[in-house]
Amino acid sequence: MKYVKTINGRDVVSDCHSLRINNRWVSNPSHETILQQGWSVYVPPPQTEPNNTDLIQAVKRMLSADVASLTDEDALGVAALYPTWSSMLGESVIAGVRVWDDGRLWKVLQPHTFQQNWRPADSPSLFVEVSIAAIPAWVQPSANNAYMTDDQVTHNGHTWKSEIDNNVWEPGAVGSELLWTQID
Repeated sequence: MKYVKTINGRDVVSDCHSLRINNRWVSNPSHETILQQGWSVYVPPPQTEPNNTDLIQAVKRMLSADVASLTDEDALGVAALYPTWSSMLGESVIAGVRVWDDGRLWKVLQPHTFQQNWRPADSPSLFVEVSIAAIPAWVQPSANNAYMTDDQVTHNGHTWKSEIDNNVWEPGAVGSELLWTQID
């Protein structure tokens, strides 16, 4: 049997196998002795069935810790678990955080605070669209979303591989011969 008593403003639930009575410990006190010490029989609150909204929110909370470590491909498969960009307005985020906006999943490139005028599609220095395209088309990067060693892109009808980290040069442009290798 379980008993309950308010101690220091908190309800404490115990089986009362040992009680301190008159500055000495008593093992296995009788039910009457436990009640005399101010304990009451514990009656658990009635259990209610969670509704579907409660279940969905609980699953999202449970999975939210795991979604941060997913690959981009796996993240796209469970995109509904990521928060919407608009729900994060005013929040500070770190690089790697993913958000859902305008029907697409986006990854944060650098730490910042979400602001109304910095939507993912309009802020390439802050966000990159999560994609599993085989080889994406080259886009002019900034210093914050530059291509890294072994990144591949298509450009001007060819496929290119970056030979350096933080590559912001156009593949095939004069002076980029040591920065990109044409692989097709």
